[in-house]
Order: sequence, then structure tokens, then C-alpha cells
Amino acid sequence: MPGAQEILLAVRGALGLALGDRQALTNFDQSADAFFRSFYALLLALPFYLLIISAEWRIIHETGAAVVPIPFAQYMASRLTMVGLIWVLFPIAAALVARTAGLTRHYAPYIIVYNWAQLPVLAALAGPYLLYSLGLLPSEGVGIFHTLLFFGILWYRWRIAVMALGANVWVAAGLVILSIALELMIELILTPLVR
Repeated sequence: MPGAQEILLAVRGALGLALGDRQALTNFDQSADAFFRSFYALLLALPFYLLIISAEWRIIHETGAAVVPIPFAQYMASRLTMVGLIWVLFPIAAALVARTAGLTRHYAPYIIVYNWAQLPVLAALAGPYLLYSLGLLPSEGVGIFHTLLFFGILWYRWRIAVMALGANVWVAAGLVILSIALELMIELILTPLVR
């Protein structure tokens, strides 16, 4: 389990990368143990996921997007399964890309940064859902903010691939596309299970 100092430095580094600070990479512990500890970021991200998923479920039911009511527990289990699969499958797929592109030396630091960067990404994504949950933003507003944030997240993921992996612009773009494709594929597979 990472200590508080490691977590704070990693989050500071992730925010620094978003602002274009190359020195932010020095905030990340890049040891072999740190690679595995970076997956603890999933546990720290869990409150954000729970907020987003519960708000999504309410939006689906309040807007009539669900033709057949979806039980909350079933929806939550499906979405959390999706999250877990993404956290497992993306590093595997990224390893294949890194090997093909001759970037295996930078693979572990890339995943370390990528994992910790999920915390500020999810905090940003959770913002509109929190406002919706507090009754301060309509569901349509959540959709607009989510779309804008989505493009920012794509850029951020691209930037991480360039800076932490040392990928060229095309390999970095490929990794971003791969991350989105994996999320869509897993969602397509799991969505029928909650209908």
C-alpha cells in the first residue's frame, strides 16, 4: 500500500503533467514496487466511481432512458465490473503496444503515471455528477460538461503517453484510441447484462 507521501507526490505529479510541467515526472516513484502500488489508485478512486455510477443510474431512470427499470445493485455491479476490467486490460494492451513500438523500457513508468493520473481525471468527471446530485445542475448540463471533459481527458492521456512513455505523437494517439476502444468494447459486452 502506498504511503500518504507517495500518494500526494503522485497526485501533484499528475496535476503538473496536465499543466505541461515535464519536471512533474520526478514526483512519481518509478521502482518496480511502485508499479504495483500504483494500482491502489483504483481504491482511492472508488468514491468518485460510486458517485458517478449512482448519479448515472438516477439520470437513466429520471430521463426515461431505461425502457425497463434497471435494479440499482445490478447496474452498480455491472459498472464496477467494467471499471475493474479496464484497470486490468489496459495495462496488458499497453504492454503490447510498448513492445511493438520499442518502448518497453518506459512502460512501467508510463503505467505508474497513467494509474495515478486517474485520480484527478475522475475528480474532474465527478464534479458535474456531484452538482447534479445536489440539485444544482440538470441532467442535460451533466451531459454537456461530460462531453467537454471527455475531450480534455483524451488530450491528457495523449500527453501522458508522450511525456511518460516517450511515445511519438502517433503511438500516443494509438494508445488513447486503444483506451477508448477497450472501454467501449467492455461496455458493449456488459450492457446487455443489466437490461
